[in-house]
Amino acid sequence: MPGKPTYEELEQRVKELENDTRQRKLAEETLRESRENLALTLNSIGDAVITTDGYGSIVRMNPVAEELTGWSAEEAKGRPLNEVFHVVNARSGKQAVDPVNRVLESGHTVGLANHTLLIAEDGIERQIADSAAPIQDAEGETTGVVLVFRDVTEEYRMLEALRQREERLARLNRILSSTRHINQLIIQEKNREQLLKKACRMLVEKRGYHNVWIVLTKDGRFVESFFQAGFNGAFAPMSERLRAGDLPHCARLTLEKPGVQVIPDPPANCGDCPLAAEYVSRWGMSIRLQHGGRVYGMLTVSVPGTFAADEEEQRLFEEVAGDLAYALYHLDLKEERTRNEEALRESEEHFRALFNSNYMAMLLVEPKSGNILDANKSACFFYGWSRAKLKQMRIFEINTLKPTKIMAEIKAALKGGKRHFDFKHRLAGGEIRDVEVYSGPITIKGKNILYSTIIDVTKRKKTEKALLATKQEAEKANRAKSEFLANMSHEIRTPLNGVKGMIELADRRSSRPDVKEYLGMARKSADHLGVIINDVIDLSKIEAGQASLHKQSFSLRECLNATFYPLKIAATSKHLIFETYVSRYLLDHISGDASRLRQVLENVVGNAIKFTHQGKVSVDIEPHPEQSSENRLHLLCKVTDTGIGISEANQKIVFDNFEHGRQPLQSQYDGSGLGLAICRHYLKLMNGEIWCKSREGRGSTFFFTAVFDVCEDEKPENVPAKEPEESPSILKILVAEDSPMNQIFTKELLKDKGHEVVIAGDGQQALQALAEKHFDLVLMDIRMPNLNGEEALRIIRHDTPAGIDPHIPVVALTAYAMKDDQERLMKQGFDGYLAKPIDIAAFEKVVSDIQRLKQHGQTGRKF
Repeated sequence: MPGKPTYEELEQRVKELENDTRQRKLAEETLRESRENLALTLNSIGDAVITTDGYGSIVRMNPVAEELTGWSAEEAKGRPLNEVFHVVNARSGKQAVDPVNRVLESGHTVGLANHTLLIAEDGIERQIADSAAPIQDAEGETTGVVLVFRDVTEEYRMLEALRQREERLARLNRILSSTRHINQLIIQEKNREQLLKKACRMLVEKRGYHNVWIVLTKDGRFVESFFQAGFNGAFAPMSERLRAGDLPHCARLTLEKPGVQVIPDPPANCGDCPLAAEYVSRWGMSIRLQHGGRVYGMLTVSVPGTFAADEEEQRLFEEVAGDLAYALYHLDLKEERTRNEEALRESEEHFRALFNSNYMAMLLVEPKSGNILDANKSACFFYGWSRAKLKQMRIFEINTLKPTKIMAEIKAALKGGKRHFDFKHRLAGGEIRDVEVYSGPITIKGKNILYSTIIDVTKRKKTEKALLATKQEAEKANRAKSEFLANMSHEIRTPLNGVKGMIELADRRSSRPDVKEYLGMARKSADHLGVIINDVIDLSKIEAGQASLHKQSFSLRECLNATFYPLKIAATSKHLIFETYVSRYLLDHISGDASRLRQVLENVVGNAIKFTHQGKVSVDIEPHPEQSSENRLHLLCKVTDTGIGISEANQKIVFDNFEHGRQPLQSQYDGSGLGLAICRHYLKLMNGEIWCKSREGRGSTFFFTAVFDVCEDEKPENVPAKEPEESPSILKILVAEDSPMNQIFTKELLKDKGHEVVIAGDGQQALQALAEKHFDLVLMDIRMPNLNGEEALRIIRHDTPAGIDPHIPVVALTAYAMKDDQERLMKQGFDGYLAKPIDIAAFEKVVSDIQRLKQHGQTGRKF
């Protein structure tokens, strides 16, 4: 049994216990201070810190960790790390490996992989960098993990921008390098095919494009040629398609639109593209090869999507296309220049051959100096000088014009405004010859010179001069013929007027039937003679080119009615049926020469009546179904008869002068044979024509057309309402007439109506009678001795003697019966016009008009 401890032993134990207590308190104080220092350190550190226990549960978090994770330290304490610290791979989006577990398993410090994203509680993503280290006790056992991490999002952004900038710089260097190589290629390569082949290869090797192809087209449709790089054998299906002229979608799109065409997914967008496999995960860029207004073809490449979406890349791609198009343009220019030079050389050779061998004289002249540069053999033969001599001469020594005039003509020839010249050229022997010169500019060896072809026309000029003299003589003879016809017409009409007048007077004073029958026959003969005279005058005017139309507005239906009435009477007298059909579609108010239309109708329909002995004559008038319009009336007339007909041979001459076309029966019918010829001429003036169809013994059908303007607002003048009849007044009439027979006829005709008549044998006697006595009317013959009717009228109107009324009505009574004569006389101041032989009805109308004017106190009015 042990003994009791001694005092010393007890004292020693107390000291040991006190020492242990002090040590424990010191340790506890140290631990407290350590914990306080750790908390202070964690709270003040810039990085986020999370500590866990040996099981991976969170023990503590500093404020930075709270901010980045979105969890408070209290909420996170005791939770598994991966519940608070949620990290994924930034590129794949997959869950990242838990670093705490790796540390607990290995006992070593580990770090997170690059591109790690921390997803906070509120969903915010941050790029982080971290490391995890073990917490070990004194024995080296891992009792926990400390996780340190920080937000490196901005650093990653800067690094990514720097990386992209470096990549962009590298790509721009490649682009600049490829552009430089392409420009060098364009400068050095003169062959089109080699240029485009090398350009495709260079864009793949130097530019970084995956594939390149170029298509050259003609007129935007026809493929001329194609080139590629990067496709190898995969381009074969596309080449077959291009050879067949079948352009794919991208090609059609590019050729239709300017600028860069970006195709995001060629296999999907192009559908049947033979190169679809080559475009997988790549984009297409395509652009027209265009310079100025010409499209040469297109350039297409396959590139990464980042390339195609880059505006700067598109701009540089457009520049490359522009450079290639410019190169193609210059190659075309060079080829064209080569062709032009070759063509010019051949042209000069041909010109030289033609120049030397031409049978016409030819000279080459220097325009500024007038020096003769060359002459061909024909020129030497014509002028009588040697070629060497001519090349020493100037054109002024040959041409007889003044030098200033010659230089003016040379300038005109150089400008191309004048090519043909008439000159007189001097030969070596001094002889002057008339020549025609055809001259113009030509370029030889880059110099503009003047070539001249000389034709000797001396004989021709003499012949032309003789022909001109003959023509003038013929025209003189033609005028003499026209004057003769006019004079003969006057000379015939004057006695004819007397004959007809005497017949009329005799008929009025005789009651014997047999005498009246004889007078009627005589009247018909006189009328027939008048028709022949009118036809001869008309034909003479036509042949002299003096026939014209006198257009005025008129009513077509009134004109037709007036024309058909006497023709119907003539047909009825022969017991013929006379039918007319006028289409209701004819426009009535038209403009043209109504008298010529009546003349044609009277002639054609009159012939049908004359050559028909039984049956009928029908006239159809309608608008031409194809030619008429709102503003023009194209009249179509058809005249059909059941008469004697015309043989096929005579149908060819029926419209010729002096031909009836009804031989051998011509002698049985009256007529001059001029009527249809005159109708043809007047219808031609009316833009119409005339033709016929006939069978001998079966009748004929004549057709003719004529064109008239349609009047819009202008209407035919209304016929004034008939005034109430009054007792006619007695007139005092002066008749100025030199023919005794016409004096008697006129005087007796007027006296039968109760008028007072005074006869004057010429114009001078007429003036004396007017000065001595008042008259209501003067009937003035035009062709009289001493003082003719026109001069007498001028004195009455303008140099009026005392006692004469200058406004007295004066009617021309003349054998000048042409339309121009009537217009001329009316312009001189005559109030009316009566052509000889006088128409009794027209004569009586003039007198009755004067009676009416006198009753209403009017004078000097034209009628």
